[in-house]
Amino acid sequence: VEYIDFDENGVQITEPRSCDQYSLVTENNTEWNASDENNGWYVVSGEVTIGKKEAPQRVTVSGDVHLILANDAKLTVNGGISVNAGNSLTVYAQPAENDKTTGSLTVENVEEGNAGIGGDVQQSGDTITINGGEITANGGDNGAGIGGGSASSGGIITINGGTIATTGGNLGAGIGGGNYGAGGMIEINGGNIT
Repeated sequence: VEYIDFDENGVQITEPRSCDQYSLVTENNTEWNASDENNGWYVVSGEVTIGKKEAPQRVTVSGDVHLILANDAKLTVNGGISVNAGNSLTVYAQPAENDKTTGSLTVENVEEGNAGIGGDVQQSGDTITINGGEITANGGDNGAGIGGGSASSGGIITINGGTIATTGGNLGAGIGGGNYGAGGMIEINGGNIT
């Protein structure tokens, strides 16, 4: 599976990279773990929905996890994605293909105090890197869209590319800290961000 990557300065690497060992994300896949036999690599293909509006399920990231949004893929996570202290999540898109759209990730219906992508209630987000994809992230009340849970820091957030629309829950930042939380370290090198 090919994906677009960036160097440590936020500059796109010319040749796409590829991943040979990965797990496909399914509706029951709520534990993304770097110690799995896939070494923490996950791919979204087709249309996948985790959790339901009336019964949200939060995905937990453990270790250094990488998520590739394949072209035409649509992942919806009702409940959000936990990236708490000691863990990291990097999101990638694929190179453009004719008649195919960029893969998307939508995070919504997040419970109070949780970030859309990042920290749980009163927990800071850790390391979140977005290299591409169509990302929509909505936090729960007092949580950031991308970053910290309630009363917690945003952590380390890097955006190198993609189209990102993010909204904090009531009193939370779109990108950064939850209510009463510090923004954290935010670096934006590219992308189209709302």
